[in-house]
Amino acid sequence: MDLTVKLQKRRLRSFPLYTMDLDPTSPPDNIATNFHVAVDVVALTIRHNLLQVAVVRRKGDTSCIADKLTGIVTKVPREPFDYALPGGLVGWESESLVDAARREVDEETGIKIGADDLVQIGAYGDVDRDPRSGRTVSVAFVAFSPDFASPLAGSDAASAEFMDVVELLAAPNRLEFDHARILRDAIQRVRLLMETTPIALKFCEDEFTMSELRHVYEVIFHPAYNPDADTLRYADRLRRDSEWQSLRDTERQIARISRAVMESSEELDLPLSDVPMRFNLASNYTRS
Repeated sequence: MDLTVKLQKRRLRSFPLYTMDLDPTSPPDNIATNFHVAVDVVALTIRHNLLQVAVVRRKGDTSCIADKLTGIVTKVPREPFDYALPGGLVGWESESLVDAARREVDEETGIKIGADDLVQIGAYGDVDRDPRSGRTVSVAFVAFSPDFASPLAGSDAASAEFMDVVELLAAPNRLEFDHARILRDAIQRVRLLMETTPIALKFCEDEFTMSELRHVYEVIFHPAYNPDADTLRYADRLRRDSEWQSLRDTERQIARISRAVMESSEELDLPLSDVPMRFNLASNYTRS
């Protein structure tokens, strides 16, 4: 028997055929149930000329906090200053990622977000990002609006609120899991979009002035939100100065925050007034 015949016989060998009936409403038994797909949402708004984000305090006695040195997330006793971004697992049935993100935000905060208002940031799947059951890969989204509804805690959230981003990222406050990274990535994604698209208008009311639009750029591109910013330095200065909370005049408040930043940072590369816009600031404009 020559080599050609041997190869032909080898190709004709039969192999057992395996089939598996799948129930579309529940995961099959032989698929690992300890692998999860989740969504997290960064809901950003600007209030009193500070960037704010919707956060929740989860129920339970433990928090999932990343070690500052190793970055490994472990369970630790819950503290009153532990927060998390709204989010949760994607439903096994035919729920899309966007639908899951909208549902989770609604369930945990009561905030309604349209599908077209969600922008995907990326996927986060480090093995050590969630120390709970199994492994969880999260797809993160960012949304922004000038007038989100006041958060109302629900589902597995003990409380929900909007917090200043600078305050949230500064000790002793802690964001669970890798949510601090997700929040910073969201801000960088928004910055990129603002340089290439008119997405900054989503932070404005339907009718706005160019002065108000300018302030959107001033806030989002503020160095306090840079990836390497010393947020504790910014936050400490603002914490000592409580008067800014009662100010309502836009120009006075921007000047006050700018002065606080100047006093707290030795290296300020981007002044608050450095925005690529020169318009009639008193005129009214609409998004339509």
